[in-house]
Amino acid sequence: MSITDIFTNPLILSMFLGALFIGILISLSASLLGVTLVLKKYSMLGDGLAHIGFGSMAVAALSEKILRNKFDGTLGDYSLLISVPIVIAAAVFILRQNEHSKLNGDSAVALVSTSALALGYIIYSYATGQASDVCSSMFGSASLLTPSTADIVTTVILSAIVISVFVCCFNRIFAVTFDETFSKAIGFNADRYKTVIAVLIALTIVMGMKMLGTVMISGLIVFPALSSMRICRTFKSVVVCSAVISVICSVLGILSAFLINGLTIGPAVVVVNLVFYIALGVFGKIKKA
Repeated sequence: MSITDIFTNPLILSMFLGALFIGILISLSASLLGVTLVLKKYSMLGDGLAHIGFGSMAVAALSEKILRNKFDGTLGDYSLLISVPIVIAAAVFILRQNEHSKLNGDSAVALVSTSALALGYIIYSYATGQASDVCSSMFGSASLLTPSTADIVTTVILSAIVISVFVCCFNRIFAVTFDETFSKAIGFNADRYKTVIAVLIALTIVMGMKMLGTVMISGLIVFPALSSMRICRTFKSVVVCSAVISVICSVLGILSAFLINGLTIGPAVVVVNLVFYIALGVFGKIKKA
């Protein structure tokens, strides 16, 4: 497929714009939270929740199978709505285990995410009976993205929640990110805002896992933040730069997936992010020299 085909074929153009719209919303949400996760050394939380997202999609697939049988195939695709409470509950659980248990953060993430992967595979196998469905759920579908109306509406609502809450709580998130002890000393409820961050990252994972795959979505959270930190120094500039890089990489990744036959959106977006990370690292070293 060529660029001309994308912009001259109404059907392909509609699919491309739909993927682009969802991709931009997801990348904006992920980039804002990625900076906080990297600075707080919570990067593994995003990766763990991505694996838990696979388990939640398996539960959603089983639920849809049961309900479709019951209602004679009239049920729409609401897998994202089913996944939301599962991933949020897992995020809060991991955070609580990290603070109030003998398990440290990495151990809690490993425990929950590995269990979710194992149970998810068993449930998925029972619900679909196809190993290819498992692969497409983890790495994204090999076919061009055709989001359902429920997916689009859910993504718009969740991204609006994530972005608006982050902007409204920016100062408090900034304070908790850099000095949690001082935040508590001046009266901020640091635990509350850490929970808010965990919930927001869970919502972002749910938004992105269907388009990018449950394994790939964590890369969209971490890479833009790491790339922006190579050229920016202040928290605000890193957040803004991370958002710009994330959107550019998503657009290029989605375009590549449409142009290259057989390439999936998830790996394409992550590879473009990797190229940006390496290029900005080289640029940073040249600038210092």
